[in-house]
Amino acid sequence: MELQTIVPLNNPIDQRGDQLEQLVRQMLIDQRIQTPINSMNVLTNVEKTSKITELVQQIMETLGLDLNDESLRDTPKRVAKMYVNELFQGLSPESFPNCTTFDIKEISNVTQTNIPFTSMCEHHLMPFFGVAHISYQSNGRVIGLSKLNRVVNYFARRPQVQERLTKQIHRALQLVLQSRDVRVIIEAEHFCIQARGVQQKGSKTLTEETSGMYSNSKFIQKL
Repeated sequence: MELQTIVPLNNPIDQRGDQLEQLVRQMLIDQRIQTPINSMNVLTNVEKTSKITELVQQIMETLGLDLNDESLRDTPKRVAKMYVNELFQGLSPESFPNCTTFDIKEISNVTQTNIPFTSMCEHHLMPFFGVAHISYQSNGRVIGLSKLNRVVNYFARRPQVQERLTKQIHRALQLVLQSRDVRVIIEAEHFCIQARGVQQKGSKTLTEETSGMYSNSKFIQKL
C-alpha cells in the first residue's frame, strides 16, 4: 500500500544507532504504528530483572510449584534475564543498530530473502517465528546486508503483532535507505495458534507492506 504519510527523504541522516533510533521512533509515533511503550518507565535493566524475578516467582508459587526444588529454584531469575536481555531487548533504544550505507553510482535493486526472526505475540506472550523477505531500490546508497537482519531482529525482539512488525520494518528501512521503493514480506508461525485456542500446527501467516515501484502490480514477484 502506498504511504499516505511519506517518510522524510532526501535528507542526510546520521547512521549511528542512537540517532537513527530517535528519528525512527518519532516517525513511528507520528504514523501511529509505534509499539505501545510507557515512556515513564525509567527502570534500568538490572532493576527490571529484579522486579520480574519477584513477579515470576509469585506466579509459579500461585500455580502450586515448589521453588525449593533444585530444578525450579533459579527459574524466576532465568525467565527475567531472558525477557530483559533477549526476547524483549528491542524495547531498549540503545539496541537499535548502526545502519552503515554506501554510495553507489547507479540505481540498484536488492532483495534479501529468508531473514530468520523470533518475536512474542503481545496478546498471550507466546512466540511467533518465521522469515522476512526484503526488497528495495537504492536511492544512491545501499546498506550493508547484515544491517537488514539487525533491523528485523530489533523490531521482532519486543511484544508484537505481525502486522505492526511488518510496517515498522518497512518504514524504518525507508528512512534508513532514503528510498520510497521498499517491500517487506513476513511469513510466520504462531504458538498462540499451535499451543492454545484452536491448537493446530502447520498454518502460516503472511503479511506484506509495499511502497513506491513495488506497489505497481508489474513489479510484484513471487519470492
